[in-house]
Amino acid sequence: MPSTQTRRKRRLGEYLAGLRKAASQDPVSVSRILRKSPATVSKIENGHIRPDFPTLSVLLALYNAGEEQRKTAESLWEDAVDEGTRVEQTVDMSPKYRAFLRSEADAVSARTLQQTVVPGLLQTARYATAIHVAERRFQTSKRVLEKSVTSRMARQQRLVDDGNPLTLHAIIDEAALRRVVGGPEVMVEQLHHLLKSAEAPNITVQVLPYRSGAYGVMTSAITILGFADPSDPDCVYSEYHGGGRWIEDEGTVTHYVAEFAALTAVALPTDESAALVREVATEME
Repeated sequence: MPSTQTRRKRRLGEYLAGLRKAASQDPVSVSRILRKSPATVSKIENGHIRPDFPTLSVLLALYNAGEEQRKTAESLWEDAVDEGTRVEQTVDMSPKYRAFLRSEADAVSARTLQQTVVPGLLQTARYATAIHVAERRFQTSKRVLEKSVTSRMARQQRLVDDGNPLTLHAIIDEAALRRVVGGPEVMVEQLHHLLKSAEAPNITVQVLPYRSGAYGVMTSAITILGFADPSDPDCVYSEYHGGGRWIEDEGTVTHYVAEFAALTAVALPTDESAALVREVATEME
């Protein structure tokens, strides 16, 4: 089994350790029942390895876990996929994609780079609908389409949460502003919404102008999530058509963080970015 510690495996391990202690079981006794070494039990609880499902089931039975505790543990186990696992964006929202959304919901900050569309957290309903229709025109029913757009709009509530609003820093390629998604009326509405959103103290919007030329991350949109707990390192979601990649490897995450930091210096300042958005909106009106 993989020995790399990740945030999601650590959450599972901490939960299982809590159940073990509540059941007055010690790691050595548990290891004997599992017929594994005490070191393996320790690695599970420290988030270094993800147990297979039969092992998880034995642990839950051993710890006398109730129905709700089982559901919680199985959900955490489902989330605790290894670094690099593909995140399939199917119309019925797969368990792996739900895991990504739960991580986003846990985050306190998000840094996102979008080359072709406005970031999902800043989209209007009509703009999001136009994108979903274009992406899934051969497979999406009206009900699934409406559910997808409603889900996207619900995610945006994190930005206006009175208790703990998500801090968002978005860098958007000029190309995304000039592509007329859904027609001029929809696009102008989207651009004005972007301007309004950028006025919030927890939202920063920068535009990468055409004149900036080539840059390091041009072929895939990325989102870097940060968490309140210092022991939870940043994670990256690298998105592509039809899916994405969830990344927790420290070296790879550090690379993306550095790339994003470099782009903040290349992108237009916030005031100049707003001016460009207004200019594009005026051209479309």
